[in-house]
Amino acid sequence: LYPLIVLPCGLFMIFFDRYPARNDGEAHWLRAVQVASGLFVPLRDPAGGDRYGGFRANGAFASFNNTAINSPFLYYPTIFSQFFFRYTAEHVQYVAASISTLLCCTVCIALAIHIAGQMGELIAATAFIPTVFLSMVFPSADAVTNSFALLFIAVVCRYSVLLKATSWQTILILSLLCIGLAQIKTTCLVLMLLIGVIAWRQYRHDRHIPIEYFIPLGFGVSSALIWWWQIRSISPWILSYQQYVDGKQLLIHHPFAFLKGVIMTVFQPLDLSKDQYNVQRNIQLYTGTENTMLPMTVMVFFIISCIALWMVAASKSHLVLSKMEPADRVFIQTILASIIVLFYLLTCVAMALVMGYTPQNLGKAFDGMQSRYFVPVLPLIGIMLLIPNWGIVIRHSKASERCVLVFLWLGFVGILAAHTIRFI
Repeated sequence: LYPLIVLPCGLFMIFFDRYPARNDGEAHWLRAVQVASGLFVPLRDPAGGDRYGGFRANGAFASFNNTAINSPFLYYPTIFSQFFFRYTAEHVQYVAASISTLLCCTVCIALAIHIAGQMGELIAATAFIPTVFLSMVFPSADAVTNSFALLFIAVVCRYSVLLKATSWQTILILSLLCIGLAQIKTTCLVLMLLIGVIAWRQYRHDRHIPIEYFIPLGFGVSSALIWWWQIRSISPWILSYQQYVDGKQLLIHHPFAFLKGVIMTVFQPLDLSKDQYNVQRNIQLYTGTENTMLPMTVMVFFIISCIALWMVAASKSHLVLSKMEPADRVFIQTILASIIVLFYLLTCVAMALVMGYTPQNLGKAFDGMQSRYFVPVLPLIGIMLLIPNWGIVIRHSKASERCVLVFLWLGFVGILAAHTIRFI
């Protein structure tokens, strides 16, 4: 179902989009081409300074610090497309890379929905959000981050429910996934804590502490450290490297001021910010992107569909959840809540360092926050809401699924209309 909707709509957007909504589109493309050429570590500006990037086709140096820190893994679809289209015109390369990104991420998400079993609807509810879809129609790090994070969560869900005994095949699969997880957005590293749910279920099954699950964690952390060492001297945005270092020192020496800033960020009204784009960035999950923002008449179809998919997941998991012991509920809820909180804290750290953390900013809300950053943890929020087991049972599941399908198609038709009709 997912590919049948996303692939035709995505291809239509790639070829006929009048109002592209591509966050940092040029910077992602330049980094993707650089990685596909075999240059995994970005170059420093030969003119000096703290700018990093690469050379354009005309020989001019282009700075893109914000994507220069991205791992090569985040652009693997472009590596595939460039293998065949490297020597074509640049616009042909870009279209090929966009199609490759759409195909690779769609397959990854479709696989995640299939693997997740009873939780597949929660994966689908996240994947159908316009923010996710619109990140997949051009070469972007968000597309790979979201799709791979959903795949990792799906595998953990499957093992948590079906795995009866640990095998080395399980450890190998989790190790490979952790290595990949460490190469997407840094905040997603905390998703590795989900392995604790599998370990807990194993412990409850045979009363043996499964220390073998530290192996995937070790591989994941090692993978992250290796890449962090490669980019240790790169400031992630327009700040100088010294400003970046000073910001990290302030975070270390003023932890309570940082926590105050975290709380301020939660409650500060969106229009009371120095960032002129703060409002549209914070409401991306409700408008698709910060540019070409979708109207509520389009978004309402996706909101209804997401709620319906959650209810289907609640109905399918009703029997399993009804048999869950209280200790299991408490442990799993604690793990999920901890991951969500840590994810938010790491995002605040990233925003503080990217936007410039100075003594004047201590204790204040962090600018630059974007709701699209939290897509990888949306399924976890859905699972947390499921675990109390609300006793939801849908007797006519086929009818419900047909209704969801109709609403999704209406929503995607709305996206295509919004992006292809000439309004201005």
